[in-house]
Amino acid sequence: MAFTYSDVVFGREECFKRFGTVFDLPLLQNGMEQAFLSLNTRAAVILDFGCGSAKPFKCIVEGAPYDNVYYSMDTDRSAGADFASFINVPGDLAFDFIIANQVIEHMALDDAHSVLTQARSRLKTKGVFIATVPNVQHPVRYWGDVDHKLPISYANLYALFAVSGYEVAGLWRYSKAVPNSLLDRFLARRMQKIYRIDWADSICLVAKKLHSEDGAG
Repeated sequence: MAFTYSDVVFGREECFKRFGTVFDLPLLQNGMEQAFLSLNTRAAVILDFGCGSAKPFKCIVEGAPYDNVYYSMDTDRSAGADFASFINVPGDLAFDFIIANQVIEHMALDDAHSVLTQARSRLKTKGVFIATVPNVQHPVRYWGDVDHKLPISYANLYALFAVSGYEVAGLWRYSKAVPNSLLDRFLARRMQKIYRIDWADSICLVAKKLHSEDGAG
């Protein structure tokens, strides 16, 4: 491990000071898609990390009028991705954006740190990393996939990016199922207060590269 427990604790404390508790995080309606489209993505080179065979963000990234260049990465051969790992990325290719939608929770902590460090070296000087993970304070969201390995809270996600050489620019919550009725909202607030359970099922983070890297543009 290239970082200490004290580094993680410091990162969590910094997160609490900047963003408060998970219930203080602002809400997005569409998570990764909304965060991505809110940024200046015109004519950008973008890597979809952990894209899966469906590549759901390909049409969004390449959609008019954005005129972006889309690359994909996945260790699963059946995904038909451009790259299996950062080792396969040509030395002269750097990215403006890297997106990782519901990917980091599938890695062990050390592996996630290593991958984020490698990703940083492939980002351009002003590059941005957008990541989403399951919200572990949702009662069932994290447990929906047998392959999940890292139950990472929003504050620990912040700390992981901080120790990996990023500056976290924003943190949000979002959910596919928003409580709409007055009764549902009342019950959700009571559950939050009593049990620290959150109805929002996912967390979205946007981070910027801290330092320029050789060969990364």
